[in-house]
Amino acid sequence: MGVLVAAVAVPAGAQAKSVVIAFHAKKPKNAVRCVWGVNHKSKICVLKSGKHVKVTIAGEGAHGATGATGPQGPAGQNGAPGQPGQAGAQGPKGDTGAQGQKGDKGDTGATGAAGSKGDTGATGAAGSKGATGSAGPAGATGATGQVGATGATGPAGATGPAGATGPIGPAGPAGTFGAVTVVTSSTAVAAGQNVYAVTAQCPSGEVAISGGYVVAKNTDVFASYPETLKGGGVPVAWTIVTSDKPSDNPTAYVECAA
Repeated sequence: MGVLVAAVAVPAGAQAKSVVIAFHAKKPKNAVRCVWGVNHKSKICVLKSGKHVKVTIAGEGAHGATGATGPQGPAGQNGAPGQPGQAGAQGPKGDTGAQGQKGDKGDTGATGAAGSKGDTGATGAAGSKGATGSAGPAGATGATGQVGATGATGPAGATGPAGATGPIGPAGPAGTFGAVTVVTSSTAVAAGQNVYAVTAQCPSGEVAISGGYVVAKNTDVFASYPETLKGGGVPVAWTIVTSDKPSDNPTAYVECAA
């Protein structure tokens, strides 16, 4: 009696119908394929209708030798990845590595804030007296001192003898009054801060006999006087000192006679 061996898969949840038949070399007429059960006393067969039946063997003879293992079927598809395992315990600390090379010099950091002022230190001991320095340059000449008071009058000298009276001279002729010349000037020269001087001068050979001025209204005239020029003893000009600006044309005049 021959032995039929085939792989039959029973779908999950499906149950095989149990029948008892006399097994022989041929499988049931309507079976597609059959496979031995675990105890080799029954088979599971798949019928053409798609149903599964359990075939119990009646009057089965001795089992034949187990056939050679068939070739390995193709590998099934990979299952879904499992959940990550828990992190393992931390390993022991490794040996200290060799010292690395010296790094480049870092950039200079920002200047820190100024520290608070420290306490004043104790006064140090007095130093020894230093050597005398060289003489400095002579100072500038001081201002001239004030004129001293006039000394006491000395004693009067002895009166000399009176001289003889001379004769009276003859009377001279009556003099004549010459012509009068009037000269004006409006040339103002600065004589101080907001102060100007104006001088009117007589013609050559004439002397000043009087003088005056003409200035703007409400103008100060600080001085008005005859003036000798170039060290002469006879007045030959007339000068005024005023606050009248040159733009206001302050005028001095002098009356001159030969």
